[in-house]
Formats: sequence, structure tokens, C-alpha cells
Amino acid sequence: MAIPAYRRLRLEWVRTLKRIRRVISLFIIVAVLASLAVALSPSRAAAGDRPASDGPFLDGVMNYIQSVFYKEVDRETLLAGAIRGILQALNDPYSEYLPPEAYNGLMQDVGGSFGGIGISITADNGRITVLSPIRGTPAEAAGLLPGDAIVEVDGKSILGISTDEAAGMIRGTPGTKVQLGILRGMNPELIRFEVTRAVINVDPVESKDLGNGMAYIRLTEFNENATAKLDAALKDPLVANAKGLVLDLRNNPGGALDQAISVAERFLPPNAVVVQIVGRNTTEKPRTSLDAKPWGKPLVVLVNKGSASASEILAGALKDFSVATLVGTRTYGKGSVQNVIGMYYGAGMRITVAHFLSPAGNAIDTVGVTPHILAENRALPEKSPYYLGYLDGKRDLKSGSVGLDVAALQDALRFLGYVVDDPQGTYGAASERAVRSFRKSIGLPVNGGFSGSLLNELGKKVQFETRDPSDDIQLKAAIKELSTQIGQ
Repeated sequence: MAIPAYRRLRLEWVRTLKRIRRVISLFIIVAVLASLAVALSPSRAAAGDRPASDGPFLDGVMNYIQSVFYKEVDRETLLAGAIRGILQALNDPYSEYLPPEAYNGLMQDVGGSFGGIGISITADNGRITVLSPIRGTPAEAAGLLPGDAIVEVDGKSILGISTDEAAGMIRGTPGTKVQLGILRGMNPELIRFEVTRAVINVDPVESKDLGNGMAYIRLTEFNENATAKLDAALKDPLVANAKGLVLDLRNNPGGALDQAISVAERFLPPNAVVVQIVGRNTTEKPRTSLDAKPWGKPLVVLVNKGSASASEILAGALKDFSVATLVGTRTYGKGSVQNVIGMYYGAGMRITVAHFLSPAGNAIDTVGVTPHILAENRALPEKSPYYLGYLDGKRDLKSGSVGLDVAALQDALRFLGYVVDDPQGTYGAASERAVRSFRKSIGLPVNGGFSGSLLNELGKKVQFETRDPSDDIQLKAAIKELSTQIGQ
């Protein structure tokens, strides 16, 4: 059957349009590939023929991606990804790209007031790790511990993201809840915490009278108020008239370097090197001022594995100059310095620019500062099934239950002072009696079963006993040492 003339004309027109489209598409692809080829050309990378800037190279890559990627992507996203990738190539856990929310959050933290749950975090082997919960905050009340690895926030994996991006996800409107997935110790099972956000106002200094001519100052972080608050505490008659001082740096995650240096000036002699900052081509040695007026009385400093960064600068300097006796456990070991730079669209960048050494040249990064007197507070062993998170509340425990979750419960109950002489991991009559007593102590109906609803209450009790001021072995050791030094 013959095709009508008008239909033949229409078919020819359609074929012509398709050929035109193919030619135009081919022209666009060739043009983009040509610009990319120029940017990628080996001859341009040859010695003596390198371009003055890599801008054309990045532009070519981004132009090509925007032309051929299967969906639209804006240039800001590509540029942020490029910066993030460049920083990741440094293989340094502290150098990172800061999206606007993370950059603003970091600035708030340094200022000493922010919204969230009250934890200091760092990157450790690719994981977001808790340096320490801030005292008196929801994080401390929930039972988060130094060394906990946060791998999920509200059910979303945070593996591979920056510390400040993670902080931005954890922050939120006060009164709202955030779900954290935690890996603790060697336990491969997630421990889940639900924490209610609050406004976190950090007053970095607290002081009290220890009696017998001894005063106590706790410095919780080196925010922008640290030196001013410390000065006020040192001038208080309670401290000024004391014969000796205990300075508590435990679980202090650090903060601003300039604050660490100015705080050190309150205890070191005039013109003393506070820290050696070793950069790529230079070494700086900030010193105390010539008119510095140090404390000059017996000083004992408390440190532990939650003492990091600026805390270690101060502790290391006080140790090297023999102006303080350090008591506690080895510090965290973060010995690097970061610059924070504001960028386009409110974003920022944090990059490691130096490592620091103590005044005597002792390394701190990954090593930490070892105290003169080792003392550990009463706590569950790190390899305890409870510490490792095997008590996860996934099943109800009762007489006859057997497993690692039972062993974890028994460890916690023994730590709280209950007599549990059943075989480890077997829920027998003694475990049942201990659970009855525990339920009674918190005002719940008395029975011998342990359900997931009791997990949070048990955690609070363990946390309180771990940090009970009346049973602070490290503080007692510090007071004993200070008493000896002042002749008590």
C-alpha cells in the first residue's frame, strides 16, 4: 500500500529533526569533552608547563559533571564536595569541611553557650567518639562515657562525616529528643540512648573549700570565658587564702589555645615557655609575660583519659616546670592545633596547622601526659559485659535466663553493692533477690524480673556511683598529696 505524499513529507521532517538533535547533542558533548581534555591534558601537567592555577581544571570537571550527570546538581554542592574531598585526602581526622550549620555550631561552642545534649566529641579511627560528657548535662545524666563511639543519630549512620557535621545533627531545639546509636568497647551490638536536648550554658569554672587550708577549682573547658572565670576564682578569699590548691582538669576536652596559654600564665613563672607549636616550617614557643604573677603555692592537678588538647598543654607545662603534681590517669593524647576559617555561604574549614610538644619537648599526640601519681576511680572494668553493652534491654530477664546480658546485669548489681553469687551469666535466686531490692530502691513494684524499661534507671545508678563525690578516689589521692605538701 502506497504511503500518501503528506505522510512521506512528515516522516522526512521527523527524520531531519532527529538528525539535527543528534548533531547538536554531539557538538555539546565534544565541546565539554574538549574543555575537560584541556584541563586534564598531560602536557599541562608536564614539568615547566603547569598552569598557574588549578581553577580551569576544577571548572572543567564541574562543567562536565553538570552537563552529563543524570540529574541536576548545583555548583555550590560540587564545590563543597571538592573541598571536603581535598581535606579528606590529608588523612587527618581533625581537618574537615564545615557546612554552615556545623561552622555556626562550632562558633557557639567556643562562646560557651549552645543547644544540645552536652558532649565533646572528636574523630577517632573514622568514628565520632565522645571525649567527655559535660558535667550536669543531659549527656552525663543519660550515661554516655568517654570513648563511646557514636555511629548513628536518629537512625542515620554518621560514619565518615566530620565531627562538626555530627554535632550539627545532635543539636536541636531544647526539649526535643535525639536517638544515639553507640558502640562501646569491643561489643559489636549498638547501645541506644534517647537524650532530651537542652540549652547548654557552660560556666567553665567551679570552686569550693576542701577544708584544712585547701581549695578546689574545676576547669571544665577552655572556652572564651575560661581565664576570666579562673581569675575570679583565684581572687575569691576562699582560694586566695588557701595554703594549697587542687586544680581539676578531668574530662576537660580542651578548647581555645590562647585560653590554655593565658591560664598557664596564672601558674608558671615569668617568661616561661608554655608549649612548643611545631608547624610545617616554623616552631613557635609562646611564653608567659615578663610580669606574670603565678600562684606560687602547692598545686595538685587532676587528669584522666577525658583530659585532652588544651588540658594536656596546661598539664604538660605544669609538669615540666615542676610547679604541680599530677594525679589520676594518662590523658587522651590529642596534640594538634587547628585553624578555623570562614568561607563562602557561611561554611568553614578546619585544618591542622601544627602539632604541639610540651616545653621540655615531650610529644603529646597519641601519647598523652602521664601523671606523677596514678589513681583510678571506682568503676566497672572496661571488659565488663555491662561496660561492653551486652545489657541492651532487648529481652526480659527472669529466673532461669542465661546469657551475656545476664552477666552484664550481674556486674552492674555487684557494682551497686548487691550480693549476687549466682554463676556468671545465669539468672538464679541471688540475681532475683538483688533485682527485687533494686526495684524497691527506685520505688517500683517489687518482683524478680528485669525488663528493658529498667535499663535507664540502672544506668543512672551506675553512673552516679561511678562519679559519686564521696567516693572520688582520685580526688582523695590529690587531697592526700596536697596535705603532705602543705604540712598537714
